[in-house]
Order: sequence, then structure tokens, then C-alpha cells
Amino acid sequence: MAKVALSTKLRKVLRKQIHDRIESMNITRNQAGEKIGFNKSQMSRLMDDQDIFSLDRLVDASNALGLKVTLTAKR
Repeated sequence: MAKVALSTKLRKVLRKQIHDRIESMNITRNQAGEKIGFNKSQMSRLMDDQDIFSLDRLVDASNALGLKVTLTAKR
């Protein structure tokens, strides 16, 4: 079984959090797209959990929706 990269796992977590946040805000995909700067196609891909967005883009989208993203590096 192939090892999944940490960044892939982090992107998946952020996509889920963004999806859940949009659902909880009770706004349309178009409204959410305007808030986070995604077009209709990108919103469809995001809501379908397609792994096409960079970690940076997902962090910025999370922030635009009022989510706080923190990163802790431990030894």
C-alpha cells in the first residue's frame, strides 16, 4: 500500500472543514465561491472533494470563511 503524503492528508482535512463550514453557513455555492474567490467550476470540484487545490489556497479559503487554521510542528 502506498504511503499518503502528509500534505495530501492536510488538504483532505481542510476540504472537509470548508465543505462543512459552507453547509453550516446555509449559503449557496455561488455565495461561498464569492467569499473565497472560487469560480463555479472550482466550487463544484471543492464540494465533490476533488484534490486539485494547493494547501495555500485551501488555507486562504478557510480563513475567508471564518475558520482558524493553525499549524504546530513538534519534535
